[in-house]
Order: sequence, then C-alpha cells, then structure tokens
Amino acid sequence: MDFRNQQSTRMLMNDESISYDEMHRYQQSTRLEMAEHVLDDLIPLAKRSGNPVVIQAAEVLDKWDQTSDAQSVGSVLFVEWVNKMEGNIFSDQWSAAKPWSTPTILADTNKALTALSDASYLLLERYGKLNIAWGDVYRVKMGEFNEPASGHLGSTGSFRVLAFSKNKSHIYTAFHGDTYVTTVEFGEKIRAKGLLSYGNSSEDISPHKGDQLPLFAKKQWRDIPFYRSDVEKVKTSSQILTIK
Repeated sequence: MDFRNQQSTRMLMNDESISYDEMHRYQQSTRLEMAEHVLDDLIPLAKRSGNPVVIQAAEVLDKWDQTSDAQSVGSVLFVEWVNKMEGNIFSDQWSAAKPWSTPTILADTNKALTALSDASYLLLERYGKLNIAWGDVYRVKMGEFNEPASGHLGSTGSFRVLAFSKNKSHIYTAFHGDTYVTTVEFGEKIRAKGLLSYGNSSEDISPHKGDQLPLFAKKQWRDIPFYRSDVEKVKTSSQILTIK
C-alpha cells in the first residue's frame, strides 16, 4: 500500500462507526503519512549534523504538525526534502505484516542529510526563511480567486490530493486533484454536502468561475439542496414551461 492507502485504512480500522461529520472531516485530511515513517530518524540525524542551517531545519520539522494544511509550517521544507531525495528514500519495502509502519528505514543517511541541506538552502534562497507556511507557497487559483491550498500528492500520504505546477516566482498552483466531492446521508430525511472546487463554469463571464474556491480553501462544503423548500431558498431564477 502506498502512503495514502495507509492513511485511509488507518481511518477505517481505528473508527468502528464513522458518522456523517467524521466522513467529511476524514476526506479533508492533509496529513502526510510519509512523515511519520522518516522523521524519527531524520530529525536526530539533522540535529547532530553540526550544520547550523540543517539544525534549524530539524527544529522546524520537529515542531511541524505533519500536515499540508494552509497554515502548516514545515510541510514546504519536508516536501522539498522529498523532492531532493528523488524517490530513493527507503531501503525496506512495505510489508503486509506491518501495514502502517513500513517502509521506515532510510536508504542512505548521508544522502538524507545532504538532501535536507540542499532543500534548506533552496528555501532560504527562494523565500528567505525555512518556517514558511504551506499556503503562502502552494495556492489554488481560478478566475479572480487566488486562495491558499491545503493538500498534496497521495504519494506523500495526503488523503486530500492536489498536484502543483511552479511559476517563475516559485509559487505552486494546483492543476490536478480534488474537484467534485460529496457526502450523502440517507435516512428519514436526506442530507448532503458537496463541493465543485473550481466552480461550475470555466467561462470568464460566469459568476460561478472559481466561486467555490474560498470554501475549498477553508475546508468547507456547500449544503446541497434536495427538497423543494431548500431549492426555493437558493434559486436565482425560475421559468415556467407549458406543454401544449
């Protein structure tokens, strides 16, 4: 299982009964599962490195909440370290006997320290600091809307998936990932929440181009009207059709 699958199965196995609100919260998870598999080794190595910048990086990662939420500090540094490792992170493989704790052995500790050093100096060069918030660098844009992003690739373990491209100013913009999401609860009365993240139109003249991005940035969903009384509350126009 990759890291996103590990997080999703952990959600299921650790909760005997998932409520409507819990389902919504779980879908929004930006926790980077990979971090739990490497930081216990990487941080002590970095603190013993003797390099003041790498030691500072270790302190940032030590305080990090291990999410890619917009306000999270440490995720930009961690993802840049992952990029510098170029996929060669672990010497062991995932094991069905230890599905949530493998892989966990750093393939090359010297390379891991070098990658952290390179990532740290790169962030200092680009942004002037290591403790930069995720949403200051990673954004979601559409039309007039430009919002801080929350989420990353499934390969790092985020359940809420976003993929990014970088511009000349070293700001990353989402181009792939969560678009339409919804949760429906059936019972005596149906209720549903959902989000069409980038809006219901790509036309510049439409007021719905990107108008749901602020909700996406806040990790909120819209109530989806189903019953006539609910539809009447949110309708913007109506037309009566007569069949002759």
